[in-house]
Amino acid sequence: MKSKYFILALLLFGTVTNQAQNQSHIDSLIQLAQKETIVITKVKLLNQIAKMYRYSNPQKAIEYNQKAIYLIPKDSCDKLGNLYSTMGTIYGHIGELSQTLFYLDSAATLFTRAKSFDELASIYSNMSATHFFMSAFQKSAEYLYKSIRINEQFGDTAGLAYNFAALAAMKYELKEFEASIQMGRKVLEQYPLQNEFLFMGNTSLNIGLAYSSINKVDTALFYLDQGLDYFEKENYLGGKAKIYSEKSSLYLKHQQIDSAKQYIHKALSLKEYITDQNQKLDIQMSLANIYFYENNHSKSIQLYDTVRKVAHKIPYRAIEKAALEGLVDNYQALKQYAKVAEYLRAYIVLKDTILNAEKQQQIKEMEIKYETNKKEQEIALLAKDRDIHALNALRNQQWAYSAFIILILVLLISFLLLRQNKLRAQQKTAQLKHQLLRNQMNPHFIFNALTAIQSYVYENNPKAAGVYLSSFAKLVRAILENSRKEYITLDKEIQWLENYLKLQLLRFDHQFEYQINLDPQLDSYELLIPPMLTQPFIENALEHGLKNIDYKGKITIQFTIETTQLLKISVEDNGIGYSPPSSHATSTHNSLATKITQERLLFLNKNQANDIHFSIKPAQPSGTIVSFIIPLKSI
Repeated sequence: MKSKYFILALLLFGTVTNQAQNQSHIDSLIQLAQKETIVITKVKLLNQIAKMYRYSNPQKAIEYNQKAIYLIPKDSCDKLGNLYSTMGTIYGHIGELSQTLFYLDSAATLFTRAKSFDELASIYSNMSATHFFMSAFQKSAEYLYKSIRINEQFGDTAGLAYNFAALAAMKYELKEFEASIQMGRKVLEQYPLQNEFLFMGNTSLNIGLAYSSINKVDTALFYLDQGLDYFEKENYLGGKAKIYSEKSSLYLKHQQIDSAKQYIHKALSLKEYITDQNQKLDIQMSLANIYFYENNHSKSIQLYDTVRKVAHKIPYRAIEKAALEGLVDNYQALKQYAKVAEYLRAYIVLKDTILNAEKQQQIKEMEIKYETNKKEQEIALLAKDRDIHALNALRNQQWAYSAFIILILVLLISFLLLRQNKLRAQQKTAQLKHQLLRNQMNPHFIFNALTAIQSYVYENNPKAAGVYLSSFAKLVRAILENSRKEYITLDKEIQWLENYLKLQLLRFDHQFEYQINLDPQLDSYELLIPPMLTQPFIENALEHGLKNIDYKGKITIQFTIETTQLLKISVEDNGIGYSPPSSHATSTHNSLATKITQERLLFLNKNQANDIHFSIKPAQPSGTIVSFIIPLKSI
């Protein structure tokens, strides 16, 4: 049977320090979070709850951390980066590695913007671990060395210890066992984090596995027992299960079946404390191996096939490869050569995708490049001791580079200034056009409204005249104010519509009625919309849609929530309808209203991420419906 296949000792995602979380503590934090009104404090509490649930209940951890992400201001790069980092480690712990990479990559971008380099180094380490579990070793090494460079730059001893331990694990996977042992022992000697029992335990575990691979059994057992001592100090039951599983594999490798069974059963007795998917598969692999040595091939095949399917889905390629090896060995022992050929083909294909000579060489080149950079820095420090000719040559070269860079900068700045001036001119032109479009209020309406108010004065009805004159004044004032704004509150827009429609009622002698409906879920004082967006179509309905009908007209304006991110505004009339037009005049006016709106939306959509859309369609049994879909925007 094949020897131990995989090392799980990258503590970059963290581990469970207390298997039974203090639920009463969590409950008290939840109550505090529910009562808290200060956003930043509430976010910290939610994130703390998520971290406490991370191992015992990952789904709840995701739920609370998502609430924190929703609340945090999006310009707070470092705090949002921490939340994305937490989300990445949660998904990493449950084996959803594509989600893990998504959140970690987002966190890296945010920490780079915030210049939080210590956090960025930690993110790179986690990304290295994720690629490691996906058997993308070149990418894993790339991110690991990025993290190491940051650690060295800022003198982060603990970060270096974790990263060199991860590098030792990577060398183990590349079957460079001596190098893995040397680096692991160097970590314990040069970076002894005495109070970090989990880290020290896992590093000892790695060294023990490497010694096991070169058949130094006593030394391997020494380091495995040392790792067990560290885990017991922290009461890390999942870690103890890991050690028992590895000791079982070691004894099995040397044909000590009884000892192997004893330790695998110890590991299985702690399975309820194992939340890491990879570790669960690891123990199942060890048990399948024992079944193989006992010639219980049916159970061995069943377990190996289960592990293979789970590992393929996650994916854990190295575990999938080892499970295929186990299936090949079982069917070979059963002399079922068709099955041997089937799984051997799958094994060969998978092995080629995991790691080949070219990938090993790429990782070697990464190491050489890293060492070369360090040597170049040392040479730069000794440059002042070079002879005078070399110094002059260096200075001449620097002058040439400086002149070239200055020339490039001058050209770049000139280009940017010209481009900026051009953009400003274009923006100014667009703004002027936009203001002109919004000021296209029909002058006939203003004239007719004043004439109607005048008639109330002549009819000795000053009260009605005063009401309508007040509405007219508010309307004109709103037009003047709104023409200078891109967005106004929904409350102001509704007030404007009320004044506008009241005056139109006066003008048309109450030949129509109107209704404005507002979704109760909408906060009209906080929500922002473009001003007077519906006015051209309301005017069109009054001037043409309701003009020649023999029944009372009606205009309904509705503001509703389309989705959690979208507002829908609809204007519906019961007039002659939109399609087909009843006259050339109606068609012309519809075209003008549509053109004005299209040009205005073109300008508005240039300045925001999500576009505003509008549509016109016939209403049933008659009339027209004009709809706008607007992204929700608040003060």
